[in-house]
Amino acid sequence: MDQVLNEPITKAKVIQAIEQGRAEWDAILEEAGLERMEQPGVEGEWSIKDIVAHNMWNEHEMVRLVSDHAMLPSESDKLWQMSNDERNEVLYRMFKNRPLDELLEKDRMVHRQLMQAMESLDDTDMVDPSRFPGMPDDWVPWEIIAGCTFNHYPDHIRDIRAWLGSTKADS
Repeated sequence: MDQVLNEPITKAKVIQAIEQGRAEWDAILEEAGLERMEQPGVEGEWSIKDIVAHNMWNEHEMVRLVSDHAMLPSESDKLWQMSNDERNEVLYRMFKNRPLDELLEKDRMVHRQLMQAMESLDDTDMVDPSRFPGMPDDWVPWEIIAGCTFNHYPDHIRDIRAWLGSTKADS
C-alpha cells in the first residue's frame, strides 16, 4: 500500500519518507546479495539488477525535477509520454548490458544527488505545483516525488521478497 504522509506535508516528512523507503530498498538488495542480482525472473524476465536500473532512472528524473525546480523539456519527455509498459521496456533495453557494479554505484550516486537536491526545497514546494514551472496545475509535487521514490519501492520490494522466497524453496 502506498505510504501517505499526514497533513500538513512538509519537506522534512517527505525526506524522512524517502530515507525510510530507501533503507527498506537497500535492505532487500543486501538480503538478495550480489550473486543473485543478475538472475532473471523476479518480475517477468527482469532481474534485481534491471529493477535497480529502473528505480535509478526514476530517482534521476526526480533529481532533475528538484534540481531544476522546474519541469524543463528533456530527452526523457518521450519516455514519460509512453505507457508504463513501453517505458519500462525501453529502460530495460537501455540498461540491461551495463555492468552490475556500475549500476549499483550509479544508483547510490543518484540517490545522494536526490537527497542533496531535496534540501533546496521548502515546505511550500511540496504542495504548490506553481513553484515548478511546467508542472501541470493539478499535480502535487510531493506526490510526484513519492511516486518515483518511497511509494515506488514497495511494489518492487514485495516482488523481490517473493522471488527470494521462491528461489530458497527451489534450493
